[in-house]
Amino acid sequence: MKKSMYKSIDNKADAPHHVYMEFDWDDGKHAINLEKHRVDFVDVLAAFEDDHKKVVQDDRKDYGETRYNMLAKLNGRIFHITFTPRGTVTWLISARKANQREQKRYEQRS
Repeated sequence: MKKSMYKSIDNKADAPHHVYMEFDWDDGKHAINLEKHRVDFVDVLAAFEDDHKKVVQDDRKDYGETRYNMLAKLNGRIFHITFTPRGTVTWLISARKANQREQKRYEQRS
């Protein structure tokens, strides 16, 4: 069951068109994330549009699936978002405001 479908317009293509991304998450993890970080997954979906986002594979341990950590700016604030692709769905695992070290990493354009 998909939780959210995010629609944006891709103006980089020859002809602007709508881009749809499907997101989902575990309701229990979502509740824990809200309590612990005060960040709602729905509120950070637009961060995936950040042209300057930084995405790295999280290989600190074997999660049984490929996970990614993303630093992205949304409404002037930088967020750290962990997700994994599951077929055509982007499965959100956690989202929080980036700490100072992560903010500096994001600001270092590479």
